[in-house]
Amino acid sequence: MPAIELTSGVIDYTDTDADAGTGPARETVVLVHGLAFDESVWQSVVDDLRTDFRVVVPVLPLGSHRRPMRPGADLSAHDIAALLAEFLDRLDLRAVTLVQNDSGTAQLLVGDHDNRIGRLVLTSCEALDNYPPGIQGRTLHAANRIPGGLFLLLQSFRSPFLAGMQSSLGGMAKRPIPYELVRRWYGPLLSDPGSAATSPRSCAAPARTPTCAPPSGCGPSTGPPSSPGARRTA
Repeated sequence: MPAIELTSGVIDYTDTDADAGTGPARETVVLVHGLAFDESVWQSVVDDLRTDFRVVVPVLPLGSHRRPMRPGADLSAHDIAALLAEFLDRLDLRAVTLVQNDSGTAQLLVGDHDNRIGRLVLTSCEALDNYPPGIQGRTLHAANRIPGGLFLLLQSFRSPFLAGMQSSLGGMAKRPIPYELVRRWYGPLLSDPGSAATSPRSCAAPARTPTCAPPSGCGPSTGPPSSPGARRTA
């Protein structure tokens, strides 16, 4: 998997045209995962699109990243958005179709860092007053207010039964999520202190109102197992 060094640290990414050489340029789709996910959440969509589009998926520092960010890196919601904008700049991606599910970070580029965005697609993500959404969001919000609560909540993902409950990940997808994906997504938070220490720290509330994403732009996903964006860290 290729990687690129950005201001906050090194991030991994996948690019279906990484080995395309000097072939004809194709329209680019950038898929953005949400909190405590990685590029694998989009794999079925990448497989469907790769024949007709260049598909790029960055692994953002949202909890399931495998490379710790630099000490002191600001990983608030707006700084994650700025990191995404820097990623588009460094790869010189132009007029991209930017697709976001779960945490809705891509909304924050509109009006500030949108010069490389041709289209913005928001699917099954947080927007406006839908924050934090659902029982999962309320549970996480409550856990953040109790000392050690977030640690105990994360331990539940060690159990396939607990992770699959409707009040947990099982209630966030139309189809059962394979437990090997749960282990992949939450492994860094459970076993890698470096990744856990450089997960988002300022996502309990938006820094300011999103500049787009009306309710009609947040319909149900028909792609891979996705979350409505419940997992936020204080």
